[in-house]
Amino acid sequence: METPATLEMTGRRVARRSVRVAAVAWLVAAIFYFYQYALRSAPAVMMPELSEAFGLSAMGVASIVGLFY
Repeated sequence: METPATLEMTGRRVARRSVRVAAVAWLVAAIFYFYQYALRSAPAVMMPELSEAFGLSAMGVASIVGLFY
């Protein structure tokens, strides 16, 4: 049978592990969010180059960029 001190230590370990798992999950979600933000911002930065390369107006480039999503 486990003593109260042993149960308390086990509870602390579980709590510490839960916090660590939550922090890792949050970190993965944050990295994914910023990665997606960069992917969605990239075409807007390249708009003048895309317009010049394909010889399109802003509307034509917007149509191509719309296909990206």
